[in-house]
Amino acid sequence: MSATSNPIWLTLLIAGVGSALTLLVTFATWFFRRPNLHLSISQGAPNLVTVPYRVKPDGGSNRGGQATWLRISAKNNGWRTAKGRAFLIFLCRRGDAPIIDREAIDLWASAGGDGHRHELQIPRGVVRHFDLASVLDQPSGPPKLVLPSEYFPHRWTSDLALGSYVMGAVVVGEGFDSREVWCLVETSPTATMTYRQLPNRASAEKLARA
Repeated sequence: MSATSNPIWLTLLIAGVGSALTLLVTFATWFFRRPNLHLSISQGAPNLVTVPYRVKPDGGSNRGGQATWLRISAKNNGWRTAKGRAFLIFLCRRGDAPIIDREAIDLWASAGGDGHRHELQIPRGVVRHFDLASVLDQPSGPPKLVLPSEYFPHRWTSDLALGSYVMGAVVVGEGFDSREVWCLVETSPTATMTYRQLPNRASAEKLARA
């Protein structure tokens, strides 16, 4: 063996350290460049919007109504585009047993999204929205609370009564940590909606029992 030759163990050690550093750099690049969502429900627009809608009763002409929508803001603070979907995971009328608890009921992306059946794409620095609930002021009947989900009406066939509800939702997708948002929603017979964001699940469940 030459005096300048490295022992086999040293060669293997150098190769191993090099491989480990390569993996570490690759992981760090992925970790720090991945999407990072921040969810919020602030007061007023764009989280609360009222828009017209039209219905056509049997045998009648089009008549106007309006819908007030509560929306979740999802901002991507990461470097890569996030692709995610929102699910309702908690719904409880205050003082009653939970209607939804630790299930995952799909929610729509808001108008202007990528279609409510698809993942919503949220580029870096951009805020987009998911619909959480709405109050429909019907021209031919009393207002009602509606969840923007195709699955919910098949599981629960009766309308939701107006009142005070605690809601929780989660946004999930590939390549980023899931994020939850919790809020108290109050609806009235005059078709108005008030709300406030809650800090976490524990506070939401405590409020739901009150």
